[in-house]
Amino acid sequence: MTVNITLPIYIYDEDSSKLEDLGIETSLKDAPTEKMTFYEINAIAPYIENGIEASTIFCNGREFICPLSYGEVYVKIRKENESNK
Repeated sequence: MTVNITLPIYIYDEDSSKLEDLGIETSLKDAPTEKMTFYEINAIAPYIENGIEASTIFCNGREFICPLSYGEVYVKIRKENESNK
């Protein structure tokens, strides 16, 4: 689906890498986010980790975790598509 939508995405940063190297598990609630603009989204799916509801954005063979719920992302994409008609 061709879109032009900006969503917050959890990022795996240097701090996350250091914690992982030390064998310390990280949580989504502690993960930083950055905005990412998508021009192509292949699919979305619910994502739940330790009771935190989020969504997975599938884009050109990659997966991105968004802190918005599946329903919130679905509505944002529909609104974006309707406004581009």
